[in-house]
This record gives sequence, structure tokens and C-alpha cells, in this order.
Amino acid sequence: MIGNKHKGALAVFDEQKSKLRLALSVSRKSAEEVTHAITQML
Repeated sequence: MIGNKHKGALAVFDEQKSKLRLALSVSRKSAEEVTHAITQML
């Protein structure tokens, strides 16, 4: 998800069966930053 005026971003995972949602704010939308956020969540 991208924030208002493209200033922020969220890495979001939704699991349909259990309706679990994980979200983590990322400061930059670079691949490295998003990858780091994903590994922290899992």
C-alpha cells in the first residue's frame, strides 16, 4: 500500500482462511527496504 502523495508505504500480508493480517510500515519503497520488512514479519 502506498501512502498519501506517495510519501509512505506499508508491506501488508493477508491470509484468507484464518483472516490474519500482518502490516508493517516501511520508510522507503526500495526493494531492499520492503524485503527487510517482509523477513521481519515472517
